[in-house]
Amino acid sequence: MRLYALRAVEGRGALTEAGIAEHCRLPGGGRRMRPVVDELAGAGLVRRVSVGDGGAAVVVPADAELDGSVPPAGVLLSPFENLLWDRAFVERVFGFRHVIEVYKREHERVYGYYVLPFLYGDRLVGRADLKTDRKESVLRVKAFHLEPDVRDSQALRDARERALLRLARSLRLEHVER
Repeated sequence: MRLYALRAVEGRGALTEAGIAEHCRLPGGGRRMRPVVDELAGAGLVRRVSVGDGGAAVVVPADAELDGSVPPAGVLLSPFENLLWDRAFVERVFGFRHVIEVYKREHERVYGYYVLPFLYGDRLVGRADLKTDRKESVLRVKAFHLEPDVRDSQALRDARERALLRLARSLRLEHVER
C-alpha cells in the first residue's frame, strides 16, 4: 500500500488521500489512505500541504518545491489524462468540470466528440474539439471553447497555437487546419 501511494504521489505530483485511493483503484477511499500517508510522512517521503479553500490537504513528495511559479506554456491534455481522473479535485483546484462526451449522442454534446482540455500555466482555460485526418495529414480544429471566466489574449492564442503544432508533430501530421 505504501509503495502504491508513493508511486501515485510521485507520478501525479499532488493528490488528496482520496485521490491516491482512486489513482490506485483501492477500496476504502481517503480514510483507508490516511494511515498509509501518515507512515510515508513519518518516513520523510511525502508531506501534506494545506489548501486555502479549506478542503482536504494535498499530499506531495517531501522534496516538492511549491513556490507558486508556473511557466505560461500551454498543453493539450488527453481527456483520459491522469490529472483529470479525480474529477472532484479537478473541479476544486481548477474550477473545471471535466466531461467526456465521446459516449454521448451527438445532439447531447456541448463541446464535441473527442475534446482535449487546454492547460495554460496553472489553469485549465479551454477545450479543443479536434479531428485527425491521417489521409490528408491534417489536424483539424473543429472548435475551441474558452472557459467562461477566461479572457482571450494574444499570449493565450500563441500558446494554443504552439500546443496544436506540438500535437500535430507528435501525431506525424503535416498541417493544422483551423
